[in-house]
Amino acid sequence: MCGMTANGCGTHPRWTAGCPGCQCLSRAYDRKRRRAQREGTWKPLVPQEQVVQHLDGLLAAGANVAGIAEASGLPVRTLFGIRNRKWVQGETAAALLAVRKAPALPPTGFRPAAGACRRVRALLALGWPLTEQGRRIGMFVQQLSQIANGKVATVSVGTYEAVAGLFEQLSSVPGPSVRAKNQASRVGWLPPLAWDDIDNPDEEPAVAECADDTVDEVAVERVLAGERIHLNDAELVAAVQIGQARGLSLSSLADLLGVSDEAARVLSAGQLPPLRAKHARVDAEVRRVGHLHDTATLARMLGVHHTTVARSRVRVAGQAANRVEP
Repeated sequence: MCGMTANGCGTHPRWTAGCPGCQCLSRAYDRKRRRAQREGTWKPLVPQEQVVQHLDGLLAAGANVAGIAEASGLPVRTLFGIRNRKWVQGETAAALLAVRKAPALPPTGFRPAAGACRRVRALLALGWPLTEQGRRIGMFVQQLSQIANGKVATVSVGTYEAVAGLFEQLSSVPGPSVRAKNQASRVGWLPPLAWDDIDNPDEEPAVAECADDTVDEVAVERVLAGERIHLNDAELVAAVQIGQARGLSLSSLADLLGVSDEAARVLSAGQLPPLRAKHARVDAEVRRVGHLHDTATLARMLGVHHTTVARSRVRVAGQAANRVEP
């Protein structure tokens, strides 16, 4: 009795001296090798480096693992496992080395991750945190985080269907987490209504234009009457100019608006103080292209600190909301 199983020795993962099962495997391998050598069909083990070099060359030429697997007739799992070995079976190496060109095929059973990514982000923007999303569809938070952050190019059909089903269920239901909503707002992730065809990778989202250039005359009057409420840039300019026309001094207007005397002077000329002008420029870019770039990338493009862009995202997201008193 050799003590072998269908996968080899029933005790040891590698050949071990003195083990009857391992010795039996070794003798069977030797018989197979000698018979193949007599018949001229023997293919010896090939160093892993040689096979990996050829595999990397195919990938660099535009193929992918799915296409190489189809061209070579090898399972995808075999190709992924080659890098973890010192030697490659002769038959496997011969099949792979015979491939000179392979297509880039979509992986079987997978779908592009764009639709799942947008859905997870949109639910976050509604206030559904990853923990709750994962709990409802039985997925780890780490998996959803990789999808939401664009770390994966494809997802399995099962994952796609689970995320799509959750999105269908929750896309019109506000979530319980203000923190999740704020986090999504800071990085520019959009709610469900921004997408018409959410699976179309070429679709541009519908981003509401919330330009900060309208004047609420009631709000201006309330500020001039002594109330402290938020004014946008255009309203600040209007408040100073209207106040001056009524005989108020720049110092008094600065106190009413909560700005410096110098800022009030600049506002009276119809301009914005340097800091507010910088914020206005960043806000305009966040509205225009904020959905296309993450916070760090947009900050580099604009030459500002990433926290400036993060705060701008919060401002822009809040400008469409009703004005509230502090």
